[in-house]
Amino acid sequence: MFAVIVASDLTESDTTPDSMEEQEPQTLAQEDSSKEPSAAGSTIAEDDSSSVRNGSVAIDGNSFDTPARESEEESLAEKENDLVRSEIDAWSKVETPSPKKDDDWLMHNGTEKLTKSSETSVDAQQADGMVLDPASIGSPPTSSEETLLEPDGISQETNTDTSHNETSEKQCDYSVGKWVRDDTRPLYSGLECTLWLSPGFSCRLHDHPNKLMDRYRWQPAGCDMPPFNASRVLETLRNKVIAFVGDSLGRQQYQSIMCLLTRGRNDTAITDIGSTFGFYTPKGERKPNGFAHRFDATNTTIIFRWTVSLGEVHPLNVTDPLTRNALHLDRPEEFLRDHIDELDVVVLNTGHHWNGGKKKLNRFDYYYQGNPIDIAVPLAYNLTVHSIVQWVSERIKNTQTIAYYRSLSPRHFRNGDWNTGGTCDQIRFENEKQVQEGNRLDPNAESAIIGTGVDLLNITSLSFERGETHVSKYGGGVGGQDCLHWCLPGVPDTWNEILFADLARKFKSRESSTVA
Repeated sequence: MFAVIVASDLTESDTTPDSMEEQEPQTLAQEDSSKEPSAAGSTIAEDDSSSVRNGSVAIDGNSFDTPARESEEESLAEKENDLVRSEIDAWSKVETPSPKKDDDWLMHNGTEKLTKSSETSVDAQQADGMVLDPASIGSPPTSSEETLLEPDGISQETNTDTSHNETSEKQCDYSVGKWVRDDTRPLYSGLECTLWLSPGFSCRLHDHPNKLMDRYRWQPAGCDMPPFNASRVLETLRNKVIAFVGDSLGRQQYQSIMCLLTRGRNDTAITDIGSTFGFYTPKGERKPNGFAHRFDATNTTIIFRWTVSLGEVHPLNVTDPLTRNALHLDRPEEFLRDHIDELDVVVLNTGHHWNGGKKKLNRFDYYYQGNPIDIAVPLAYNLTVHSIVQWVSERIKNTQTIAYYRSLSPRHFRNGDWNTGGTCDQIRFENEKQVQEGNRLDPNAESAIIGTGVDLLNITSLSFERGETHVSKYGGGVGGQDCLHWCLPGVPDTWNEILFADLARKFKSRESSTVA
């Protein structure tokens, strides 16, 4: 049995330079067209674009000619769009009762404080194909703002699926707290963890001048987070599989856990089993579309699966190298679809590729319920996150699989964006600034997990406070600064510390229940 986690990362910019993506496969047409088409792919290839409106459609200010269609088909497509919009509108208006006065706040299954400005910002930015990004806000919301939801975690009484919500007398909300100086950090050396850490993320390798940036740890408010112990974590994960499924921020979390578990050393007995899960290097790419490595001593498997959207993607014409690609907003990508039953833990994320520029670059046509659909990027993103989370929740029901959706990893471009001179190398850390309850900046993730068996790995606000630890100009590349990815060691290590603290609690609760 394996584990899965989902994360949500959204950006304001239309595209991200190759140097910031570590040369990841960006055009999914290349990945899919280099393989033999599946039966499903062949079926989609037979579909056409006849359901698109007459004339042209504008995406990010660019006009694209579209084939004509009959008015009856036009009406049907409009009804489908209305259905999707009504579903998303319903999701955004979900209300939950406040927990009892003495209830503890949960790290997961929580819907904290969605402001009206956060809700309406999606509509206001639809023309730009954008979803709200914390970097565009300037600061987290405060308690004085008008709210749609109470700033409370969802208790087990309000969650309709409690099969995966472990109980305990006291649970800690690890997302609330502050960064404190700790000279025992970092937990590994970025100069030594060369097998797992991309050189572009090892800022020490490129003479980052801030010698204290990795000397901080996250201190939750009102409770302590167990110190990370690699041997103990591996023993907890004995005979288990954990998968990170997402984009380059998910890959950073994967690289972080590999460095944490090996303590940055290269002498740990680990076997590459990527072929077991069908991972391969797409034609024209330097990196495979996934990694799977087994720690031999404990038979623990750690997986990373690259996906820009979490949705299923197929080329519309398998014989055309420049074909457009169908992105199914309500179907999981193939690794999840084929292997979720083998996972003990899964962590999901998506977001930074959900903009008009990446949609154009990847030549995506959105599909819903098997048919083409013409909707704005923010609506497509929201629909996909909700659909995939619900699909995962259904698949893990009555199983032992633990699933997380990781919230937004914030960007910190200042005075511009990645392609207009934006920087983050002058950001200064505000020492021991408290992150308060309610400072939640990813309403899409928070609403998606309501009533599901998927938990929220809430890392947005705590990461927002560490803008000075982005790669910036210390990734070894040329061109603009990288204010999207993080230096390692760094913030993603804390994501994993929180993850494994919560997993340890869950596994301990299961053991206690079994003994009882």
